[in-house]
Order: sequence, then structure tokens, then C-alpha cells
Amino acid sequence: MMAESNLQELKLEKERFKRKPLRIEVYEFLKESITRGGLKPGQKLNEVDLGNHLGISRTPIREALMRLEHEGLVTLDPGKGAVVSEISKVDLGEIYPIVAALEGLAARIAAANMEPADIRKLRKLDRQMVKAAKAGDASTFMNLNTEFHQTFLDRCTNQRLSSLVSSYKEQIYRFRIFSLNMPGRMHHSTGEHRQIIEAFERKDGELAEQLLRNHVEQGRKTLEKISDVT
Repeated sequence: MMAESNLQELKLEKERFKRKPLRIEVYEFLKESITRGGLKPGQKLNEVDLGNHLGISRTPIREALMRLEHEGLVTLDPGKGAVVSEISKVDLGEIYPIVAALEGLAARIAAANMEPADIRKLRKLDRQMVKAAKAGDASTFMNLNTEFHQTFLDRCTNQRLSSLVSSYKEQIYRFRIFSLNMPGRMHHSTGEHRQIIEAFERKDGELAEQLLRNHVEQGRKTLEKISDVT
């Protein structure tokens, strides 16, 4: 059975299920809860409990869980039911190199298009992330970090590439939350960001690509140190 605190949080979300077809709303809600860390790796997702506390039938919940299984976020076991998928070294080894390659290439393309206003925005975001890191506020840091990366992705003129980067980064969102909670990772990340900003300011696409690849790789290495990674 799901923890009572989680059930209470889920119960507050009932109103959102009036905006779209239930199967879509439930899918989006559960996916967001998993990727944002509200539902933890290994946590059981009981259809009856979810249905009771969200005030909906089991059918859209079952459909959502099947879709999430296809995306690797949920594991369905005939004997145990649905469980939030664990973070595995296999996942890290498969997804992170893809993100590193794609986002690195996007940074190379974006470097030629970065304007002074973009650089100022990146520096401002970096300063805000430094404050969040000092406060140990991983949630705020993550939001700022997402905006930081999106700022240069918006300058990548290859829209298909940008879409691919966004898609794969969504898959590792929950991994990154775990990574940022590791001692020192937020501080190290801001240092890496400053190097990336300098490369963009010089419009050095080759350097920006290499720095982005290293930045993503450091996140992967940090995650591999976490005991929850199987």
C-alpha cells in the first residue's frame, strides 16, 4: 500500500482530472509524480488505492500504468502489481551517453546564435543557482537548471535535435534530482555552468559541445555512487 502522506498529496489532485480524458490525465499525473520524485523507485502503485484516493475508476489507472511500463518508468509484475521502476546502471549507461551526444551537438549549433542578452540571462541563472546550492534547495536549483539549459536549446536552429534533447532529458529528470542531492554536486554543477557560459560568450561551438558532454557525464558518474542505483 502506498504511504499515507503520498495518498494525501494525490487526493489534492482530483480537480485536474476534469480537464482532459481520464486516461491522459492519469498518465501525465503519474509520470510527473515519478519523474519529479514524488513517487519513489520501488514504491508500489496499487490500482485500488489510487482509484479510491483520486476518486476515479481503475480502468484509466491501469491504462496509464501500461503506458508508463512501455516507457520504462513502471514495472508490472503479475504477482506483485505495479511498482515504480528502480534506477539502474543499465539505464544510466544507455540514456546518459545519448543525452550527452545530443545536447552537446545542440550546444555547438547554439553557440553561433547566442546573443548578449542570452549570456546575461545565463549568468543571472547561474547566480541564482549558486544561492540555491548554498541553501541546499535542490528543487529550486533544478527549476533554474532546466531554464539554463532551455535558454541555449532555444538558440539551436535544428528543431528536431532540440525536440530529441528535450524528450531524452525528460527521461532522466528523476535521475538528475537524485544526483543534485548528492553532497557537493550542485556546487560542482555551477562551476561547470560558468565554463559553458564562457564558451558561449566566445561563440566557441567546439568547446561548448565538449563542456556539455563532460557536464552530463559528471551527472552520470555522481549517480553511480548512489546506493539506490542497482
